[in-house]
Amino acid sequence: MKKVIKIFMSVFAVFGFVATTIAATAPNLWSVGNYAIYSDAGVTNNTPTTTHIWGNVGHNGLGTTNLLIDPGQQVAGTIDVGAGVATVMWTAYGELLAQGPGTSFDLAGNNIIEPGVYDVGATTLNGNLTLSGAGVYIFIGTSVPVAASAHMILTNGANACNVYRALTTRMHIVGSAKIVGTIITAVGGADITFWDWAVLTGRAWAHTAITLINNQITEPTCTATLNVIKSVTGSSASPSDFVVTVNSGSSFYGSWFGTWTPGTLYTGLFPGIYALFEGFYTWYNSSFTGDCSSTGSITLSAGDNKTCTVMNTYIPPVTTGTLHIIKVVNNAGGGTAVPSSFTVFVSGSAFYGSGFGTWTPGTSYILNTGNYVVDEIANSSYTKTYAGDCSSTGSINISTGDDLTCTITNTYIIPPSGGGWGGWSMVKDNCPVWDYSPSYYDGTCGNTPQYITTWTVTVTTTWTIVAPATITTGEVSTSPETIVAPKFPKTWLSSEWKTISWNILVLIGMFAVASTSFVLIFKKLKVEGGK
Repeated sequence: MKKVIKIFMSVFAVFGFVATTIAATAPNLWSVGNYAIYSDAGVTNNTPTTTHIWGNVGHNGLGTTNLLIDPGQQVAGTIDVGAGVATVMWTAYGELLAQGPGTSFDLAGNNIIEPGVYDVGATTLNGNLTLSGAGVYIFIGTSVPVAASAHMILTNGANACNVYRALTTRMHIVGSAKIVGTIITAVGGADITFWDWAVLTGRAWAHTAITLINNQITEPTCTATLNVIKSVTGSSASPSDFVVTVNSGSSFYGSWFGTWTPGTLYTGLFPGIYALFEGFYTWYNSSFTGDCSSTGSITLSAGDNKTCTVMNTYIPPVTTGTLHIIKVVNNAGGGTAVPSSFTVFVSGSAFYGSGFGTWTPGTSYILNTGNYVVDEIANSSYTKTYAGDCSSTGSINISTGDDLTCTITNTYIIPPSGGGWGGWSMVKDNCPVWDYSPSYYDGTCGNTPQYITTWTVTVTTTWTIVAPATITTGEVSTSPETIVAPKFPKTWLSSEWKTISWNILVLIGMFAVASTSFVLIFKKLKVEGGK
């Protein structure tokens, strides 16, 4: 066991440690990423003909010293002002610093690290720094010296295009050192100096001067490939009916007609965030799959080869609308009905359908465009009113894509209460002759024409006066008897019966007269029989 520990400690002492940190994102270098050297204050090469740069050189209009393009092969690219590089340099510098602070890390010694953000301060790179794994490496520091013995090694997919340094002061690379990545010193007084035979695979961008002495600087191929596939379903349209556009930030990259698999290949894309989009096409929606997000955005790093599929699905035109019918029941005063107590129906040029009423959200009907009427089977104990998108009579027009709502409110009719005839105190309809409405107490006389009928009743009463009888001897003597006409009997009817129609009263009167006559005749016969 001790032997194993000693071996582990020996390996640790030689190779350092594997550090892990937060994820890092590459800044967007746009189309100026192919400048290997750029300085706001010009570029100086102290030894003619011995420095070689494979890439473009930008000098911000302040020129270069001892740098030539062919035939010396010092610069295998262009030498110009580097239009646009300064702006990108400042933006990239800010993006790198914004991802800090990272994991605190000392560059000294031999170390193995993974992709991430590292805060290196002013430590010295003087040994083997191995970058292990595909991804972005960011080093944030002040003044970082690089010793002649420094050597950066890329393994397991690490790429010089994805290595960045954001330094607030300067970086001096001593002779024979071999480093990789993009160096940005974008503040005042921050310079970059390469001493004899220092080698850089990457870029050097400085706010102040850049000095070269017998150096080899190679701008790596830091582009990516994007394959865009177009898919169309649900109709006879073809991919070429759609134009796909690829943008990088505010910069337009290009537009092409869509193509089936294998798609359209976009090459030479610099690392950064790109967006795919296409114009609006009636009756089609768009969706993105593959390496793109659901909104069509994609982040490309150097060396990436990614694929996005743009899918267009046909959506048939809508020729219907939706109608929601809500039933509300107000039972204040003693009602007991519920929405399902009412049958609601929808009709247009022909009957559409019916169903029991329901509370919110109601019953939904998918209807063809046109005019409709919403109604229900009447309930005499409830009133009915409309609200929402229906008119006061329940009519409604449905247009394409409509989502409308009608609310039918039924309110309970409270019956009159109190004493009086039948236990109720009612106000009878004041009709001129006859009440043709369903009720004598509903406030209306009906629509039937009123016909006035006059009844004339003549009652004749004949009275026979009988003289006092003479009592003979041997009979019981009684006082003379006088026959008196009786009065009409009392009916004990309440005043409310006075409103009963005259034809009924006349019949009752005739019946009373006949009954009275019968009583008088009966008494007369009785008197005569007793004589």
